Amino acid sequence: MSNAQDIPVWEKYTLTIEEASKYFRIG
Repeated sequence: MSNAQDIPVWEKYTLTIEEASKYFRIG
């Protein structure tokens, strides 16, 4: 789980939003 600490929380949320936008085509 060391990678989770290296990656900022906001960045993880950003990636999730980008992926979600592709699946749900929000953006």
